[in-house]
Amino acid sequence: MNGCDNKDVFNLNDFCECFDLPRWVEIIGGCDLGAAKRAACNIEKGMIILLRTLAVDNVTLSFNDAEAGKRIIHVSPNTQVKFNVLLPYPDYKDPEKPRSVFKTVADLLKACPTYFKANLSSDSHNQSSSIKSGEIYRFISQIRTPNDRKVYLQCKDPDGNILDLPETLEGNFTAEEDHNTYTLKEILDLGQVDRKLRLSKEHISLSLVADPNLEDSIYTNMAGQGSANAFQRIMGLPLTYSGMLTFHSPSMFLAASPSDNQQEVWKLPLTLDIQVTIVTKIQA
Repeated sequence: MNGCDNKDVFNLNDFCECFDLPRWVEIIGGCDLGAAKRAACNIEKGMIILLRTLAVDNVTLSFNDAEAGKRIIHVSPNTQVKFNVLLPYPDYKDPEKPRSVFKTVADLLKACPTYFKANLSSDSHNQSSSIKSGEIYRFISQIRTPNDRKVYLQCKDPDGNILDLPETLEGNFTAEEDHNTYTLKEILDLGQVDRKLRLSKEHISLSLVADPNLEDSIYTNMAGQGSANAFQRIMGLPLTYSGMLTFHSPSMFLAASPSDNQQEVWKLPLTLDIQVTIVTKIQA
């Protein structure tokens, strides 16, 4: 393996949890090198490539239409429409009932609630993984340590301190309601899990006063077009829809480029069995 220790070799998914992107890596091996070639990515063992960023072509939303029944729409992740994230399943059905209890951090990571409450204290020799009963924490992301590959939930306490909670940590956690609004990209950054959403009240209010005589071109899902105040519509969704939407966990891919042609961009699914090791410096 070109002198690499096994600890230095990562599959694509683990690499993205261990390191910030972009990063240069060397292709070490993997069972799916042939599959990558068939997907028009001319990857070979020993090649140096740039892993640019995690991406997704579109986001799938579904909702119940009063006339047509269940509808499925595909939305650009760049849309600037804002959403409220509802409580995880099954708490969103009746927020007034006692909340579901997550008994470990690993359970929390399966749902990725945007906020959660610790109902028990957990003392630790490591200050960055100690939690206090009654405090509410802001979910940031799932991370993995490069050396031992252990998984942590990174979160923020009420004082703004960043904590890394090991997935093995036991406790009594419940999801908390979140009144913030998020774009689809921000929701993706919180974790690729199924979620229940609603359009923000601000969006619905804007749609009620939208001028029907305006050209369709301002109703766009592309970021950066029109003025900052231009109302943006999600095609296929009624303008004043106020019901629940299901956000379906997307198939993420890595945008990557070979070192000898950085203008070329490949799409590498995270599910591909391709092994890489980090490269700290490449030849100019």
